[in-house]
Amino acid sequence: MSSFCLRQEEPHIGDTATHTLYGTVYLVGKLKVEDSHETFWLVELLYENNELKIVRENDLEDIGYYGD
Repeated sequence: MSSFCLRQEEPHIGDTATHTLYGTVYLVGKLKVEDSHETFWLVELLYENNELKIVRENDLEDIGYYGD
């Protein structure tokens, strides 16, 4: 079973997140306002087992991910 772990550190004040659904794929974005650092993930919901799967990663620092 795949899992997506939360960031190890607490979110900073002013951090924002967005998500947009395209079919079964979510575009998830996080913007750190203090240093204009932007991170995006494409995450797909697998309906047969209700799991989330990272389709494409872009700069996943401070993120824990493990899967099958």
